Amino acid sequence: MKLFFTSMFVLLNLLGFKQIQAQVSKKIVVEHFTNTLCSICASRNPGFYTALNQKPEIIHIAYHPSSPYSNCIFNKQNKVENDERTKFYGLFGGTPTFTINGVERFSSQVQNKEVYTPFENQTSPFSITTALKPKGPDSIAVEVKITTVASHQMGNMYLYVPMAENTVFYNAPNGEDEHFDVFRQSFTGANPIVVSLSSQVGDVYTFNAVLKLNDIWEARRLFALAILQSFTKINDNFEVVQADKSPLFNPDIISGINELEDEFSNFSIVPNPASSVISIPQFEQAEPTDVLIFNQFGALAMKTVLGNNKEIDISSLNEGVYFLKINNKQYSKYQKFLKLNP
Repeated sequence: MKLFFTSMFVLLNLLGFKQIQAQVSKKIVVEHFTNTLCSICASRNPGFYTALNQKPEIIHIAYHPSSPYSNCIFNKQNKVENDERTKFYGLFGGTPTFTINGVERFSSQVQNKEVYTPFENQTSPFSITTALKPKGPDSIAVEVKITTVASHQMGNMYLYVPMAENTVFYNAPNGEDEHFDVFRQSFTGANPIVVSLSSQVGDVYTFNAVLKLNDIWEARRLFALAILQSFTKINDNFEVVQADKSPLFNPDIISGINELEDEFSNFSIVPNPASSVISIPQFEQAEPTDVLIFNQFGALAMKTVLGNNKEIDISSLNEGVYFLKINNKQYSKYQKFLKLNP
């Protein structure tokens, strides 16, 4: 009997080891190179989007290189990075064209959803999570976490973290008036960065970066992508190893109390604890100031404007710990307070 249990223990551990070592599904990302002055793009893009919409799990981003049409408005808004991503694949000079997980496909090939079939049911030794969050009053931060889920023998790899706007409404010269997943700016710069990821299962590589928000972007439509791909060409392509897409940016959330410590201000909330009304007597109010109150999980619980009496009615909040954010053009600061039931 003892031998039986010993054998079962070994077997279960082996099974558990195999589960830990199991690779995960590789996501599919299609990188789309188009232009708002390109008449061929206007005729080819609708069929591409029709096929793509039948595959909602596929990640998409559209770049706008300056060649062959240098007056494209989206290219002018970030010429260097749009052009460099196109040159990375050696595709500069003609639109529209596409890469699917780093492999080039022509506009005639992407008119049918079957173009994605060869890229389905593939696996990766990495999983990726990507998130956007506010950073101060005028910036946006990204956090990419890459977890090794199975041992591997890969060396250096490329990591590219672009940000895009999911829909831009613009009556383009070529007749297109809706533009999807428009590339805005890269967190990793004009070119991908080189990373080396641990082969130890469970190890996590974290990438953090911050960009200043641009007035021409609609912030709530922004999302980030993380594209991990081979450092050297495989079958003449920089093949994608894994990819991920963040949820849309929400400027009214915070990620957690631990990340607020360096942003705490010396202003006071009185009384603290409080049950009905709080005030911020020391705050010098030069202009209307937004006040956001988050619960301990980072969710927005209340939004108001600080009045001349510097008082805020918190009677509607449930009992618990909250973080009050003062937000104006000069700065963005937090302070913690405790809400008690009357």
